[in-house]
Amino acid sequence: MGKSKTTWRLFVALEIPDTVRQYLEGIQANLRRAGTPVKWVRPEGIHLTLKFLGDVASHRAEELTRALEKAVTGCAPFQLQPAEVGAFPSVRNPRVIWVGLEGESAALNGLHKGVERAMRKRGFPGERRPFTPHLTLGRVRRDATRSDLEALGRAMVDLDAEVCAPWDVASLALIRSQLFPDGARYTILSRIPLRGS
Repeated sequence: MGKSKTTWRLFVALEIPDTVRQYLEGIQANLRRAGTPVKWVRPEGIHLTLKFLGDVASHRAEELTRALEKAVTGCAPFQLQPAEVGAFPSVRNPRVIWVGLEGESAALNGLHKGVERAMRKRGFPGERRPFTPHLTLGRVRRDATRSDLEALGRAMVDLDAEVCAPWDVASLALIRSQLFPDGARYTILSRIPLRGS
């Protein structure tokens, strides 16, 4: 009997705790007041993507989990913390709104490189763009006017967000994404703990 031909849209990410989700939801609420047409990411769907894999045969999930387990060998838990609010390509022309991260960035970069290496060995092309860790809050809709973008940019500059406590990153996850008209839904296929010392 042959392998299933079902494909799943997969990615590797760090989950964030509820306290950080609530913090990000507060930032979204403040930026909504600018009135700019933005498709906001549901707080429960916010995560830090380490590697987007795309459409993958469903039977490969176990193989990818084993590869990720090897990739994190020696990686110890570390801390991250939400930082500045920014936008791609810029705050003056915001199209994607995000919150940056600070904390143990060397550990995060090491983990990202390990995941990239492991996935490249499994046939997934390496990412050409530099790794810019961020949590996406929303994407500006195409019908936004120049004045909409300026209002959002001002709201981002004027934002007076409280400091959010750091959180412990103790695992990464292989996640399935299913696209629906009201947004993506995510299923955790496996969690891989960071056990390094």
